[in-house]
Amino acid sequence: MEPDLLSCGNLKYRKRWGSKLLTFGLPSVKTCPNAGACASGCYARQGHYIMAPVRNKEEQRHKATLLPQFHQRMTDEIDRRKPKIVRVHDSGDFYEKLYLLQWLIVGYACPNVTFFAYTKMVSMVRDARAKKLIPKNWHFVFSEGGIEDKLIRPADLQARVFETQAAISRSKGYVNASKDDISLILKGHKKLGLVYHGWKSKAFHTGGGK
Repeated sequence: MEPDLLSCGNLKYRKRWGSKLLTFGLPSVKTCPNAGACASGCYARQGHYIMAPVRNKEEQRHKATLLPQFHQRMTDEIDRRKPKIVRVHDSGDFYEKLYLLQWLIVGYACPNVTFFAYTKMVSMVRDARAKKLIPKNWHFVFSEGGIEDKLIRPADLQARVFETQAAISRSKGYVNASKDDISLILKGHKKLGLVYHGWKSKAFHTGGGK
């Protein structure tokens, strides 16, 4: 039997959702073609993410995504483990269109599961939306700090990283999503503020973490 591809997520998610929420990550930056200022302070290049077991797992997942049957393998795992929510890319991004399409197929195959991802692939997602390829149970959050920030529109679901919670409260239109982002997404909030939790660098105000 092939090893599981989904993980139980970080402590924040485990406390709030338990096994109802599972996560999927890829090697950071390597699979983020639209990374910009965020690359220098990426949270997924720090802490437990630099440990060998985590890096190896991410590489194994990356190899799995390169196979044409990835969407079926993921669908089978979701059917077996029965999460209610799947966060795609606690590290990494949609590195090519075919890979994005595989995740959309998984969404259609699992209509009772909510999928969400922070992404800097703005034009790719917007193109898929224009072609009506995105199922209703998929939520894409455009994360600032990439090379396509200028394409993010006010009405888009989007995220910005701030240095402190106080900075979020001072920023017009942003709601603090540091404790429970998925609930705010499902309630229809468009601008999510997240507190930076990595290296102190200019990245904290340009989407350096997500």
